Amino acid sequence: MKFLALFLALISTFSTLSSVSGDSIEIEDWNVTLYLQTDGNATARAYLGETVNWIGDAGRPVLQFYDDDDYYTCNITNATTFAVPNNVFETWPEGVTWKKTSKGAKYFATEEGCGEGERIKIIVVPKQFNRVKNNVCTDGDVLKEDASFKGGQGKCKNKCAKDRECLGFQWTKLKKLRTCTFYSNYPIGTGGKQGYQKVLCGAVKEDNTVEEEDEDEDEED
Repeated sequence: MKFLALFLALISTFSTLSSVSGDSIEIEDWNVTLYLQTDGNATARAYLGETVNWIGDAGRPVLQFYDDDDYYTCNITNATTFAVPNNVFETWPEGVTWKKTSKGAKYFATEEGCGEGERIKIIVVPKQFNRVKNNVCTDGDVLKEDASFKGGQGKCKNKCAKDRECLGFQWTKLKKLRTCTFYSNYPIGTGGKQGYQKVLCGAVKEDNTVEEEDEDEDEED
């Protein structure tokens, strides 16, 4: 019975940590080459709902800094040891509302290698979407659906952006009937639409690099 209780506890912990992983950033052995900028510092972008995972040798205790001055000067006296189990940083912790989410720059490093490349700045931003018109979503796991939705494409997208579990959406309109569907994974807009149906499939972007600026204008219909 003790073994069963321990097993269930482990399953519960794993489920909590991976519940909204999205296209989680994985930092293995503190290799941050993918996120190096021209100034030699590593910077990544994480959309609300994703996680940042330190694995392998990167699983050593991680320090979190709270301003860029301490981060860039490696002033570890003003840093705290990252306390979340298994060195997993959730950009949108369970139980936190969208309005209470903490966006902006987050700073992490190791105590030994802070000045030697073992550090990264994570910029937490609202969800941004790749959208495909005139194609229904495929390969999506339905999270919830509003079959009598009152609103256009932009409203459906915005509701998904403010839902912790939502990683994709589909908005459809056929005559006066509108539907907004949420997905718990990344759907793909490759299915054909039906007749005069209007449809938009959207999925949270999966690119965590920060080279380009994003444009994400709302559309209504």
